[in-house]
Amino acid sequence: MDNIEGCVGEYWYLKAEIRNPGYEYPTSVTMSGELGIEGHDPHETNYVVIDLTAVPDGFDITNVDALVLQSAVTGSFTVSRIFLEKPAPAEDVNITPNVDPDHAGVYYSTFFDSANKYALPAGVEAYVATRDGANLLLSKIADAGQTIPADNAVILKSSVTPFTLTPSDAETVPVNAINSLKGTDVAIATPANCYVLGGADGVVGFYKYSGTNLNPHKAYVVFSGSNQAPRRMPFIFDAATGVENVQGNVQSTKVLRDGQLIIIRNGVEYNANGMMVK
Repeated sequence: MDNIEGCVGEYWYLKAEIRNPGYEYPTSVTMSGELGIEGHDPHETNYVVIDLTAVPDGFDITNVDALVLQSAVTGSFTVSRIFLEKPAPAEDVNITPNVDPDHAGVYYSTFFDSANKYALPAGVEAYVATRDGANLLLSKIADAGQTIPADNAVILKSSVTPFTLTPSDAETVPVNAINSLKGTDVAIATPANCYVLGGADGVVGFYKYSGTNLNPHKAYVVFSGSNQAPRRMPFIFDAATGVENVQGNVQSTKVLRDGQLIIIRNGVEYNANGMMVK
């Protein structure tokens, strides 16, 4: 294979060409039996993509000649070729958001990019969402001027339209909340019980999606659980604030249990609306 010394930490792709397209593509990769790197199939080709930014400092990956592909399904993979490809530089992303049907001058959109970081322009905020039953609990992670991390799907709330996201090398904001949002860089077949941004009922939220494919660089949510999938998953902003204010400065823990967000303070459990769970 190619000599890839010097590419560690850069946005090169190590690509393994697969000759068994009948099987599900691998979800993890081991190089030379020593290094485990998460990879993904871009769905439009027959190779798995591995981002070399995941390689630890000091690891010598010169002339790697062994690649083991692993998957959750039974089957074997034949690797016919291993090669390098440097992706094109990130470009500005122009977004025309959707107006909130119930609030004039407020707009919503979603965004996802697995490899690149972007700075928010004036008038734009970024949120992640935690699924709590049939609700989406929104937690703000970034304001205008801050940089959102790669590989994190977000909901963008804005007071301007259109606007532009700009590639950034600045330090990204932390994502401390559980993020139930998913994203894809390429068009993929729509998974079961999939929800995307909408406002068909005059209320902004994520609505059940019946289209054949999902668009790239957008966020979506998959509903799971024993309850019947709803038509709409509404937004709830800062739903846990009431619990945190009542309890003062006591440390809290947030966990997901059976699709429900549970907040634990002093051994007492509360749901996202501040009600005690018994």
